[in-house]
Amino acid sequence: MHRVEVGTWPFSRGRELRRRATLPDPDRLVLEPLDPGHGLALSLTWRRTG
Repeated sequence: MHRVEVGTWPFSRGRELRRRATLPDPDRLVLEPLDPGHGLALSLTWRRTG
């Protein structure tokens, strides 16, 4: 679960969203929706640098 503070769509700000979190490798975190809804499934990838 995470709370959206900043996002592409203004309607998502302040909402709590349930996500599947995976660590494909030690330097990457991927968040994906548990239920993609209307066929739209966007993922968010964080990559460690440095």
